[in-house]
Amino acid sequence: MSLLLPVKSWFDDEAESNRANIEEFGEWLTFTPTIRRPNQQSAIDPSRQSFSLQAVFERQAKMLGLGMEETKVSTRELCLHALLCDLKCVVRQADQFTLCTTRELFEVTNTEKDGVSGIAIHLIQLGIQQ
Repeated sequence: MSLLLPVKSWFDDEAESNRANIEEFGEWLTFTPTIRRPNQQSAIDPSRQSFSLQAVFERQAKMLGLGMEETKVSTRELCLHALLCDLKCVVRQADQFTLCTTRELFEVTNTEKDGVSGIAIHLIQLGIQQ
């Protein structure tokens, strides 16, 4: 009698690797689904639930050229890296995340899947939540 072992794919290994990175370097955030209303303040979307998740928060500075070699501008691109399986609903533009440690409030500008098991969520900072 042969013992069949579960077969793990490359994608499973990548997901486990990403999970280890998130657990080591991640920060806790609270997700708040919102509805964008033109010329009004965004409102909470009652059709989707709020939840907490752990994600790697990237605040790395990037250098951009403005067409001349000697001119560089430093910008900050804010981005969360999370696992798709940790999201309890679809993250959309204008949804909000609050960083639990500092209560800083961020709004989603764009999302993109990494092709394996994760998602990159691009943000802008709105301020500090009261």
